[in-house]
Amino acid sequence: MDLINQIKGAVIKASTEFRQDQYNAYQRALEVETNPLASWVLELLIENAELARKNKVPICDDTGIPHVLVEIGKNAVLPVNFTGDVRDGIKAGLRELPGRPMAVKGDDIEIIMKDQTSLLLPMSELETTVRQGCHSCLDLTGVCSDISAGAVGSGPGYTTLIIRNDVGRMFQESAVKNKKLVIGPQADIAAIDRLASFKVRKNRQKKEHHKTV
Repeated sequence: MDLINQIKGAVIKASTEFRQDQYNAYQRALEVETNPLASWVLELLIENAELARKNKVPICDDTGIPHVLVEIGKNAVLPVNFTGDVRDGIKAGLRELPGRPMAVKGDDIEIIMKDQTSLLLPMSELETTVRQGCHSCLDLTGVCSDISAGAVGSGPGYTTLIIRNDVGRMFQESAVKNKKLVIGPQADIAAIDRLASFKVRKNRQKKEHHKTV
């Protein structure tokens, strides 16, 4: 149980905190940054990091896939159920965060050990960590939102914004007026449509699968 709790704590810490040297680097960068847009981004990164650490919530909505690297001494003897405890610790950490579902192709998460042995963590065992809304959401582009943002369809250095109503337009105009946002080239609408359609099909297939199981 002690190992499970240690792994759980490591998952939570890795997902909610920057290393101190990273946090210090952002602060130093903000002190010397002269570009208003870059300063604004750094301020948001620092504020987000402080809130995540204080409230023990993921520092990013997409914190990645757990990769476990275990250093084992030449003559060390692993305790009974070592890999099982590692797996249970990861599951416990993701539940407590809570972690968002990960877009991983296949049914298992494969954890590669330093000696090249592997541990498979079935995605089905992580179903309890999935936010309820994700089971029914078919929406990649935030159809019901005022404004949505993402990397799809935008060129290097830009983010695609989809503005859906007057509230979103007001936000965009205010950000431009206050020099917090720069308007770039037209986004690739076709690319957004393709991925959004794929998301809809994928989720419908998943829902149909759950109905028949």
